[in-house]
Formats: sequence, structure tokens, C-alpha cells
Amino acid sequence: MLRYFAKVLLVMFLLVPVAQAAGTTLTINIVGRPDTARMAADADLARRVATVLAGDVRLQDFALRVEVKHGVTMIAGRVFNDHERQLALQVVRAAVGSSDVENRIVALEDFMPTTLGRSGEQVIVGI
Repeated sequence: MLRYFAKVLLVMFLLVPVAQAAGTTLTINIVGRPDTARMAADADLARRVATVLAGDVRLQDFALRVEVKHGVTMIAGRVFNDHERQLALQVVRAAVGSSDVENRIVALEDFMPTTLGRSGEQVIVGI
């Protein structure tokens, strides 16, 4: 860890003044180390989206999870129907401000058997 910081300091003190004197911009990105600024921005976005979801009375009854990785927001959980799934997606997209949202919400109605037959008669299922 000490060697990592020594390399960063060496680059900052030796190369940055040279780049400034030449009038160029120097971007330092060390490969293999976590980008703490990106991680902090992801955590901030996840908190903001979770707060918006928790504040929406239409979605308060559902346990929805929010994760953000590299700026892409992923929302997961269970709702009763597709309308609620689309509502959650709409709320998250409004909070994020872009369409970089991965929707992993499961609507329980997708797994429920139908109770109507072809001509509209009622069918008893699961007995």
C-alpha cells in the first residue's frame, strides 16, 4: 500500500509540473485500484433512489432493492402486477435522470395460474 502512494506522489510531484509548464492536461488513472470517486458517486445515487422509492406512497408496501454499479442503477424486488413494476421503473428513472436503469423487479401475477378457461368459464386450479 505504501508503494502505491509513493508512486502516486512521484507522479504528482514530478509529472504534473512538467505537464503544467507545457500547457497540457494530465489525467492520472491508476489501473487496478478502486475508483473511490466513482464508488462514492454510486453510493450517493443509490441512497437518493432508495429515498425516492421509500417516499412514494404507491410503492411503500414493497421491498425493493437498489444497487448502483459504474453509474448503472439496478432495481430488484417483488410487486403484485406489471403496473406496479412499471410504476417503480418510472419513479427510479425520474430519480436517476437517465435511462441507465436495469429492471429486475418480478411481478407475482406472472407466476399465478389463470382461473378462466377459453370461453370464460371458471376453472379450478391446484386441487
